[in-house]
Amino acid sequence: MPALANGLNLGKPKPSLAERLAGQKRKKTLFDNDSDDEDSATIQTDAPSNLGELSTKSKKPTASSRAPAPTQPPKDYKNLSALHDAKKRAVEAERIDSSIYDYDNVYDTFSAASKPKQTSNVPSGPKYMTSLMNSAEVRKRDQLRAKEKMLQKEREAEGDEYADKEKFVTGAYKKQQEEMRRLEEEEAKREAEEEERRKKGGGMSGFYQNFLKREDQRHEEIQKAAEQRAAQGPSTGTNEETETEKTESQVAAELNAKGASIAVNDEGVVVDKRDLLSAGLNVAKKPKTASTSDADKAKTASHRQPEWSRSNAAKSARESQRERQTRMLAAQLEEMQRKQAEEEEMERKETETKVKSKVTDEKVMGAKERYLARKKEREEEAKRAKNGG
Repeated sequence: MPALANGLNLGKPKPSLAERLAGQKRKKTLFDNDSDDEDSATIQTDAPSNLGELSTKSKKPTASSRAPAPTQPPKDYKNLSALHDAKKRAVEAERIDSSIYDYDNVYDTFSAASKPKQTSNVPSGPKYMTSLMNSAEVRKRDQLRAKEKMLQKEREAEGDEYADKEKFVTGAYKKQQEEMRRLEEEEAKREAEEEERRKKGGGMSGFYQNFLKREDQRHEEIQKAAEQRAAQGPSTGTNEETETEKTESQVAAELNAKGASIAVNDEGVVVDKRDLLSAGLNVAKKPKTASTSDADKAKTASHRQPEWSRSNAAKSARESQRERQTRMLAAQLEEMQRKQAEEEEMERKETETKVKSKVTDEKVMGAKERYLARKKEREEEAKRAKNGG
């Protein structure tokens, strides 16, 4: 029986699970090193003490922990004296001219003369296909003309060889010849007119003169539009808005009359403008002002003036190109005809040579046979003379 000491005989407290795990030594593996043991021991010993830290970090920050809201407005560094001076000048300018900052209407006034007038009476058609088809017709006509010239040269070269033969000409060929003559006359007339116009134009001096005239006319149109705008008074933007609102109310009334349910307030304005939309592009036409229409008319009149000085060079270039193409086609046809004639001549010579060689062979064979016959007769005569002697 063991002896008892004085005082409380209490047993030693048992170590915790973390202390026991820390005291045990882990068996080393192949890829372990000395630092792994120290790191694992540190992690195991610190694990119980870090639980509280992780739990506190995972909590969301409260409103009291956030940054306080700014109590003063941000500082705006501006040159107050320059701003005050600019505002004062703007007020003074508006007092002198109320439309000094009305940039949109002023720009519309200046650019109204340059906008072409769109007329619905002009029939719409292909833009490029017509010119392409006309060019194809011209090329076809040039080819027929070149072929006709080649046939005429062939007939002239034949002379009176087939003068006693009967000729057959169809009605379609006669119509084609008449059409070709008519087109040639029109083309010659047009070339004469262009040549006369070119002589009157004066070259580049005429071009610059027309250019200056157009610029002066454009300047006068702008001045006239500005005077009309000044006579009409300030901008008409409010009037356009009123007309637009009237148009919307009228559309709503028409749709309601047809059975639709479009809400309109006491002032006659549509509450929800989406009810007015229909399939397709919902683009409302804006009313045109009088100044714009006058400027468009003036611009249309200026565009109607003949600009022969600019298109003269293009027309002459096209005509010269057509002439070159016609000459090239005629030259190609003549070259083909010449080659064909040379081939026929070579074939004829070869045939004559073959016939001559055949006749020569026959003559040689006949002469050889006659020579052998004479030789045979002489030998027989010599034999008979020997036998007789």
